[in-house]
Amino acid sequence: AGGGVDHEEPQDRRHDERAVPGMYDVPGLGLNYRMSELQAALGRSQLARMDENLARRRANFGTVKTALEGVHGVYVVDSPDGRIANSHYCLTLVLDGELGARRGEIVARLNGLGVGTSLYYPQPVPRMSYYQQKYGYDGARFPGAELISDRSIALGVGPHLAPGDAEWVGERVRETLEAAR
Repeated sequence: AGGGVDHEEPQDRRHDERAVPGMYDVPGLGLNYRMSELQAALGRSQLARMDENLARRRANFGTVKTALEGVHGVYVVDSPDGRIANSHYCLTLVLDGELGARRGEIVARLNGLGVGTSLYYPQPVPRMSYYQQKYGYDGARFPGAELISDRSIALGVGPHLAPGDAEWVGERVRETLEAAR
């Protein structure tokens, strides 16, 4: 179940209700989230490196964030007071004013320099057609979601980046943002 898909119960009867073991019907759409043995083995090996990977993410996040200090019109999404744990999956910038209006140009320039970027998320949920049709969401009622969606850029800070790579990314992003003014 899940994924925003309307569905009924994925099977028409529980295991203990089946006259013949393994016999059932599927009256509606359902999703199977079981992982394969290969995925489980890979997951176990990654769990063994979790502390190391989180430390590298945290360090890379800090390096890129430090490189962007003092750049006017840029806010780094973070939780510096420690009330919320941050996995440092990515570093998200929210661009203000003129920089926000030029996000597409900035993303293209960064990608051209070899800096990976993404948009998290390309649209806020209330502006997506499924939610508008299903729930009648009005995107204008969620200005914070619209601002972050329309003016943010996500940068990778994963453990694949060596410390020198994180410094390079931070410098390229800073140069690009300053040149876009």
